[in-house]
Amino acid sequence: MIELKNISYAYPNQSQALSDVSLRVEQGEAIALIGANGSGKSTLMKLINGLILADSGEYLFHGTAINAKKLKDKKFARQFHKKVGFIFQNPDTQLFCSSVHDEIAFGLNQMGMAESEVRQRVEDTMELLQISELSDREPYHLSGGEKKRVAIAAAVALNPDVYVFDEPMNNLDPKTKRFLRQFMIRLNQSGKTIICSTHDFAYVDGIFQQAAVFSASHRLIRVDDYEKVMRDKDFLVEQNII
Repeated sequence: MIELKNISYAYPNQSQALSDVSLRVEQGEAIALIGANGSGKSTLMKLINGLILADSGEYLFHGTAINAKKLKDKKFARQFHKKVGFIFQNPDTQLFCSSVHDEIAFGLNQMGMAESEVRQRVEDTMELLQISELSDREPYHLSGGEKKRVAIAAAVALNPDVYVFDEPMNNLDPKTKRFLRQFMIRLNQSGKTIICSTHDFAYVDGIFQQAAVFSASHRLIRVDDYEKVMRDKDFLVEQNII
């Protein structure tokens, strides 16, 4: 489904974020991106979502190159962003509407869906995320866990093929972490592809099949069975992951 070939990226201040990264993600796979802070995980996820473009290398989504020319095509870009849902580490980054209902409906309206379908999708999604009672609330007045659920709901409403989570467990209470873990497992069991960066290994048990490990030099140094990587304590310590 996703193929990255020799991807490199540097930010405008010239700091290297990714160096010659190659990675394949199969349809329906759940893969964890792990590595020390600043190793390039968040940059890679932005690139997968088309928020930034690589300086060199190639990104293929279902065999189609994702590049500046393609993303300038509004029809293609709309369909691509519908297929890949990105949930930011900090939900305040993506919540901007005046109510939870409008927040979840925003992407659907951008897709030009009929009002009746938008209404039904929003209601179904709020019920799924157990946030129906928040419908008329202003997102910026919600708790951290509530904001996270709303941010996820905004992605779920579009029914993407791929869910990209950037440190989804950060700053959440244990109850919300348990809910989110089960929700991610259910997404994957329904055939959705999960790409997720995480440090909170205690709350992601049972979600992932694969792990992609990034080094401090911004390189992808290991792609392996998730449980096998988690059992390799010497390796995790060496990479400053635990």
